[in-house]
Amino acid sequence: MHMLNYFEINSFLTQDYLGTFHGAIIAVTILTQILKKYINTDPKWVALLLSFLIVFVFKIELANFFSIVGFVETILNSFLVTGVSIGVFETAKTAIRSFKNNI
Repeated sequence: MHMLNYFEINSFLTQDYLGTFHGAIIAVTILTQILKKYINTDPKWVALLLSFLIVFVFKIELANFFSIVGFVETILNSFLVTGVSIGVFETAKTAIRSFKNNI
């Protein structure tokens, strides 16, 4: 079986994928970069808000959010997604800057 048959070309970000750790990071990173041009605040706050919204929506859909443990998990996972999203962007920015300087 070819891997190309497994993934449809038009379904890069599906609902199932956005509900994963990697999917949430991709969504937060992309949306933060788009929204930071329109929202006059530190992009890290935008990333945190988006992380909370994405994790919150999928927590309600997939598990029991309406408990103390569910609420704490949502908060902690939001901070985790935010931190990784910011780290991914900063790493890519540094690599691109380094690449441009070496040309």
